[in-house]
Amino acid sequence: FGLNVDPDEDNDRIPIVLWTSCAYTIQSIEQLLRIDSKSIFSQLSIRQSELVTCLIKVAAVYGSLHDSDKIKKHCLTLLSVLLLSRTNIQMPSLIDIDLFHLLVSLCFTLPILFASKEILPSLTNVPPGNLNDLYLVRLIVMAHCIQILSSQGFLYETSKF
Repeated sequence: FGLNVDPDEDNDRIPIVLWTSCAYTIQSIEQLLRIDSKSIFSQLSIRQSELVTCLIKVAAVYGSLHDSDKIKKHCLTLLSVLLLSRTNIQMPSLIDIDLFHLLVSLCFTLPILFASKEILPSLTNVPPGNLNDLYLVRLIVMAHCIQILSSQGFLYETSKF
């Protein structure tokens, strides 16, 4: 199962494993098609296309069926990774983070963060692809730019004028 424990539906790591496997599958298929010099949208077989579609649907719906308070805590933990804090030593550096996995996990958790407790769990918590997702993509692109600049030493070099 990947968690080295007996199957347990109440395990808090199951949504994380589901979202990570979704991101990993998308990245793997994209890299496989890139190696073969094929377009990502037109060259998927029916089996691969159905696999990705079903995996994304399961990952999207699972968050609304799981305990919303735990999903909200997980979403805030993911968002705190993007905030540079000097006090929290246990948080990974922005350079060490795979931002695509972060993007996929945040796309699935962000609608639940803003969902009201009065509303019963429904499909309204499924990622709709609205402005929140657009701003999330912009945030991840900016974080990726910071990753690139900091890995090349542009942010830490001292200039002599």
